[in-house]
Amino acid sequence: MRSYVLICIVGILTSCGTLLAGPIIIDHTSVGAVASLPQATLDKVSTDLNFYFAHASVGTNMMTGLASLASQNPSRYKLVGVADDGTPPTTTTKGKVYEYARGNPAWQTKVDNFKTYINNGWANKVDVVLNKFCYIDPAVTLQYYAISNVNSSAMSQLEAAYPNTRFVYMTIPLTTDSNADNISRNTFNDALRQWVITNNKILFDIADIESHNLAGVESTFVSGGKTYDKLYSGFSSDGGHLNDAGQKQVALGFYALGAALVPEPVSLLLLTGAAVPMLLRRRHRRCS
Repeated sequence: MRSYVLICIVGILTSCGTLLAGPIIIDHTSVGAVASLPQATLDKVSTDLNFYFAHASVGTNMMTGLASLASQNPSRYKLVGVADDGTPPTTTTKGKVYEYARGNPAWQTKVDNFKTYINNGWANKVDVVLNKFCYIDPAVTLQYYAISNVNSSAMSQLEAAYPNTRFVYMTIPLTTDSNADNISRNTFNDALRQWVITNNKILFDIADIESHNLAGVESTFVSGGKTYDKLYSGFSSDGGHLNDAGQKQVALGFYALGAALVPEPVSLLLLTGAAVPMLLRRRHRRCS
């Protein structure tokens, strides 16, 4: 399983052009804490922020979850998904997640296309942008992108070009399998987490959220004496895509992310249950 190291972050957070003295990681504990956030904080997320989200099928699951949350409790969950594409509209509105279901081309094409979308004008139209890989992407190949080449990657170039836009990295979703592909996804995700921590970035940790049930119990498997995460079976009907419970749980990550970015210190305290702006976890696998 995992041992944890607490990292205190001291920084100045604003809704635009946030100065970070440390990384922000949105994981299963962040999502679990959304229920404890005051309504004023969630309202601020919908009045102060909007998002651009490029994705494929699991991303569509997340958007369905976002709509389900709003339908079940519209006075509390006010973010609204808006189907869009690679070119922004003339005007955008706060409280919207502009989502582009761009399908599943090769992973490098996803990277290149995202750069095109952002340069098309999305960076100047929204506060937060996210680009999600899929569990079908070859994680072994992506390992190079995550470790060796990330400093010169399209995402880092975009961050430098648009300093007032928040760029959010995302882990690769998992499956319920206990196989080599899921080991590769875990390897990529752990490398990305470490890079995010080292370089003070923002991470939407889909894989961590997916691998914990509503009680916070982790779904794992052991291979070669090491423990790896897998998608909690109660969040999926086909082993890869999210069912209703999984959709809503991962969609809560948008609210946890928003609460971590709006200038509302109390929201950060409640997300972590600690008197520091954010609680992060370094993940260390140990032999079982």
